[in-house]
Amino acid sequence: MGERFLDIFEARDISTTGVGITVPYRFEGCELGNPVELVITLPGGKPFLVKGNLVHRSKMESEFFGVQFIDLGETERDQIAKFVDERLRADNDET
Repeated sequence: MGERFLDIFEARDISTTGVGITVPYRFEGCELGNPVELVITLPGGKPFLVKGNLVHRSKMESEFFGVQFIDLGETERDQIAKFVDERLRADNDET
């Protein structure tokens, strides 16, 4: 959610400091440093709200935004860390 938009996106990557989202179209007026609010839903978890700032923007097959979290709570940080650890272990088990 930003100043002029509300939409649902898939995350390309996530860490305890931020998330990368792929946007299938260009957001006019979305500039670096703009604040956004995101509802993060991890598999098997409860959705939670987090605030962040747009800190990176690039064009690939579509727009890609990097969002740095600015108010991530300890519980939410732990949920993300657990998710990332589980994904890394699963990737290592596949190799």
